[in-house]
Amino acid sequence: MSTQLVFDFFDDAVPTFEHTVIGRNAELVATLQTLVQTRNGNPLPVPHLYLWGEPGSGRTHLLIATAEFAQRHARPVHYLAAEHFAGETLPETPDAILLIDDVQRADPSLQHALFNAYNRARELRQRLVVSGDAPPLRLALREDLRTRIGQSLVFHVEPLDDVQRLGFLQQWARARGMRLEHDVATYVLHRIDRNPRRLAAFVAALDRRSLERQRPVTVALAREVLTELEAEPPQDASSLSTKE
Repeated sequence: MSTQLVFDFFDDAVPTFEHTVIGRNAELVATLQTLVQTRNGNPLPVPHLYLWGEPGSGRTHLLIATAEFAQRHARPVHYLAAEHFAGETLPETPDAILLIDDVQRADPSLQHALFNAYNRARELRQRLVVSGDAPPLRLALREDLRTRIGQSLVFHVEPLDDVQRLGFLQQWARARGMRLEHDVATYVLHRIDRNPRRLAAFVAALDRRSLERQRPVTVALAREVLTELEAEPPQDASSLSTKE
């Protein structure tokens, strides 16, 4: 099996289900894991999933964690952020999971390709997991594609509350071998975009700065890193694929 992964945004700590604060999304996470682990037959009511939630709810985090989980289980997987689509078709890898992020940003060419992907999914034994910022009926997409998405198993991604976001920050820090004290984590949560990707980027930057300067992780150091991050535009994990 050859593998190609693009996880650059997440530095050396890729989102995994083990390092995810699930909150009220336990059923969704269990369903994503079942989808990856089941190759023959379909234990789910329908073969495809649609995840929706407001910006910052963690949709991308869950899709990347699904891709990582698929890689560990030797399941072909392809991740694509809709705004970065630059082709005529989507991958036709047999038995693969196609992860399409931010479908509300799909241009006409991706909408056409995605509709065709739904049509051939059964023949190729593919599963589609699509995410967007609104329920299917409110997506500004071509009608036939909205209908296909609406026939999926639909989940609303419940955003983390402040206590859970605090746990996310501290858990992400532990994954890097860094201790993030409660006062530092609380200071950060009141001053940063609470999108999980942004929180993960902050922890990675804080860890690097602490190691580079041989300084403990304090509120003062966190303040410096936050100032630097505010001057940088958010990055995207634009594409990911594994194939046999």
